[in-house]
Amino acid sequence: MSTSVGDPGDLLAAARAGDRRALGRLLTQVETGGEAARAAMTTLDADGPRAHLVGITGPPGAGKSSLANALVAAIRASGRSVAVLAVDPSSPITGGAILGDRVRMQQHAQDPGVFIRSMASRGQAGGLATATREVAAVLARVGFDLVLVETVGAGQGEVAVAELVDTTVVVEAPGMGDEVQALKAGLMELADLVVVSKADLPGADRAAAALRAMLTVGAQHDRAMGDRPRPRRPEVLQVSATTGAGVIELLAAIDRRALAPGMAQERTDGSSEERSPATVDIDALRLRPLVAEDARTLFGIFRTSIDDMIRRHGQPDGWPFDPTDDREWARWRPLYDHLTTTADLGFGAEVDGRLEGYARSIRRGDDRELTEFFLLPEAQGLGVGRRLLEQAFPDDAHHRVILASSDAPALARYLRLGVTPSTTVHTFEGPPAADPATLPRDVATRPLAALDPAEASAALAVIDAEILGMRRDVDHAWFGAHRTGWLLERAGRPVGYVYGARAGSNESGSGFQGPIAVLEPSLMTGAIGLIERDALDHADPTVSLWVPLANTVAVRYLLGRGYRLDPDPLFLLEDHPRVRADRYLVTSPPFFL
Repeated sequence: MSTSVGDPGDLLAAARAGDRRALGRLLTQVETGGEAARAAMTTLDADGPRAHLVGITGPPGAGKSSLANALVAAIRASGRSVAVLAVDPSSPITGGAILGDRVRMQQHAQDPGVFIRSMASRGQAGGLATATREVAAVLARVGFDLVLVETVGAGQGEVAVAELVDTTVVVEAPGMGDEVQALKAGLMELADLVVVSKADLPGADRAAAALRAMLTVGAQHDRAMGDRPRPRRPEVLQVSATTGAGVIELLAAIDRRALAPGMAQERTDGSSEERSPATVDIDALRLRPLVAEDARTLFGIFRTSIDDMIRRHGQPDGWPFDPTDDREWARWRPLYDHLTTTADLGFGAEVDGRLEGYARSIRRGDDRELTEFFLLPEAQGLGVGRRLLEQAFPDDAHHRVILASSDAPALARYLRLGVTPSTTVHTFEGPPAADPATLPRDVATRPLAALDPAEASAALAVIDAEILGMRRDVDHAWFGAHRTGWLLERAGRPVGYVYGARAGSNESGSGFQGPIAVLEPSLMTGAIGLIERDALDHADPTVSLWVPLANTVAVRYLLGRGYRLDPDPLFLLEDHPRVRADRYLVTSPPFFL
């Protein structure tokens, strides 16, 4: 029995069987409009497999078509099929169009795993043609793995593609002067991924850095204005269609979005509706106190959230976490055991038995310090953090302090709690100096492990009272058990302390250094020299220190010795200044002072 060339149902069935002529006739019916188009659309299944729709948009000349062509090659190399729906500009006089993508993609013309359909915009606003939505809906339902929708060179207000697709890729080219203009309205607000194309040309690095910086400013502004949910800041990637650099990374970023839960919801008519990042069911959320058995889960949340932040800050490699890596967990476990046993307030945000985030703080006399606050990516921007902090970081102390990352949503939340920055903290990292600085002759050093515990505790409390304004015996007990420590004395009186990376009998703390506290700024270089000398004695290749920039003595010494300054800061936040940051180096990792 022959297939009717005009019946939409028969054409759809043939298209799904791989008949490209039948698919072309079906799409022609859809584009023509009228009764045939309505009949064709009703044949689509509301349920069942649907391709991931990727919109490629941006200003004219940005390299959208070349990027689409390179993406098609990468998709086919991964063994998947792809359809390309390209909207080309029409002549304002004749209404005709040069369907250029068919010319540019000649290399894929004979590939049965690739289907290319060009449409003329015919003056339609928004970067699309009149029937683009319907044609895309058909392509999404006929068995392709991905569908690329390439728009006409779009202006700032032409955002129709973002309402049509699952993932919106905005393409910018270096040297076009569009970095600032692109952020004014429209496209950038709806971008999921931003691609700096032609990355082999001069200026690509500068354009990508400018976009990342300005997108960060925009995200900070919007999130600081209130608690309303907002799409996460888009990832910025650099791609060269000419050399192929970055194409695989772009496809991986698209695939990550395709695999995220909640990213593909369709209307019953088969067309796509506006998507948002995966979220948790806020109505099912409950807060519960943390218990010791949560420790490894909390470590996973910490690693996953930091990996997400690093990627959003423009480092595509991130800090990926393997939850099955027992060695990595063994290295961090002593710290997590300490945080579990010392925190007097700790709460987890749980949905259907799964922890989505947590926060912990410790009360030390008249001080309260937030030690941890981490959320999984899908729990961010929903009010989960606000509820966690209300429980775990109450206003119950005269002095409150936080060491905060540069993540804009968390930072905005902290600022609304009434704490303000007193200084920034940066990592200084490098090989230990071959000739470390020395302490003055009248300053003696004694290993903390050799002191009577009561004597050591009393001496350390004297220093902390002046430098931090608080006593923290439990923290020093942990430092002493996992790191080499020295007490600095002058004429028998304590004048400072230093903790190095050596973990004594327990190597789980190896690689973490600090804190350092001295009563006189002039002692700081000699204190750092103790750590450098310890690293040299044990053949450690790297010293890594968290340094408040208010500590100008330490900053000058480390820069003069060639240490590298990490650009990502922490912020020391207090509700009123109390920490003498000019005489202090923060512990690493910086979960607490």
